Amino acid sequence: MTTQERPRGLYRPEFEHDACGIGAVVDIHGRPSHRTVDDALKIVEKLEHRAGKDAEGETGDGVGILVQLSHRFFAKAAEEAGFALPGARDYGVGMFFFPQDTLKRSQAKKMFEVIVEKEGMAFLGWRAVPVCPEILGRKARDRMPFIEQAFVARPGGGGARPALRPEALCGPAGVRAVQRQHLCGLPVQPHHRL
Repeated sequence: MTTQERPRGLYRPEFEHDACGIGAVVDIHGRPSHRTVDDALKIVEKLEHRAGKDAEGETGDGVGILVQLSHRFFAKAAEEAGFALPGARDYGVGMFFFPQDTLKRSQAKKMFEVIVEKEGMAFLGWRAVPVCPEILGRKARDRMPFIEQAFVARPGGGGARPALRPEALCGPAGVRAVQRQHLCGLPVQPHHRL
């Protein structure tokens, strides 16, 4: 960095220093774009040295990127899964990390659906998240969960737009039951971790 650099957008040269482990790519106007995602993935590739790995160098501790929810993407994915979504920001997407065992997974999914219905909300459907297990190390493959997304309609249909949080969804008892199934929340805000 030279002393001639001036502030650009959110960048401030006075905060420049050596650091390792995170990166940020944003469109300062909040516009979603494929380029932003591509740029974020380039950062992930360059941060490979930060990931903890096992002795064989095959299995790491994972990494992700945070992006805006894409209503167009999820509407298409929901249609392919056999259900329809309401308008943008009128539903939550819950990420679940289920056991591979079909019976245990079915029981957990049914429990979630019952809790949603008991709380007076509309359960919209499940989507199996596409995965590529062949790129994983043996240890990660052996412990890989079955990843699915649950879609729930926003309650109320108007006024303030609260996030669909597990606490709001199912009360203390339901939270404990759902958390045992590794629910990562139901964000309706314009971002989602991939």
